[in-house]
Amino acid sequence: MERVYMTVSQENTKKMRSCENMFPFWNGLTTSLQREIVKKRTIRSFLRQTQLELRDPILKNCLWTVAYGRMDIVMYSAEGRQLSLAQLRQGEGGCRLRGLENARYYVAVVAKEDLGICVIPEELSKRLFANEEVKNYELMSYGRIVEKLVDLSGDMAFSCLRDRLICTLKEYAIDKNTSEIYVTHEELANDLGTSREVVSRILKTLARDGSITLMRKKIVLN
Repeated sequence: MERVYMTVSQENTKKMRSCENMFPFWNGLTTSLQREIVKKRTIRSFLRQTQLELRDPILKNCLWTVAYGRMDIVMYSAEGRQLSLAQLRQGEGGCRLRGLENARYYVAVVAKEDLGICVIPEELSKRLFANEEVKNYELMSYGRIVEKLVDLSGDMAFSCLRDRLICTLKEYAIDKNTSEIYVTHEELANDLGTSREVVSRILKTLARDGSITLMRKKIVLN
């Protein structure tokens, strides 16, 4: 999919946090490095559903964090089915997604909403990678992704699809701080690694139970 760079809107600017809050290693840097980051960092913005390759220099060689929106690490089968492996939201990221590009199945990053990534240029990132606090930050960031992958593996192995769907709906509600969820059946199917028809069938069952209310283009948690 063609990459699209957006102009950062005023609304999205309000969602972004300062460098001090974006990067936990901030206080461990010298004042000169802090000033250099503020001067050289860029916000790369992408339209919803834009796909980024894991070999993209932004993800592979630079320190970065999600400034606003949500990005998913998505795995694709040979038949075109997809499964969301992990979601990264504001303040998450910061690591080179090493290893995932060598997986058996094709893995990419998809902007699930209009997405902004705060990027530190490659040359400056290389210098920062020598800092112990930055190294620890990168390891913790990568560890959180691995933790999410382990949780997903456990859910798929030990939880029924109905329970996983309920948990996914709750996560959407918590993330947006509302009981009204604007998500398609196709998007839920991709999150769960199943088909849209199966998701629609379970949602109808939950609606009959009174757990949710199905409305046009949205789902309401009761």
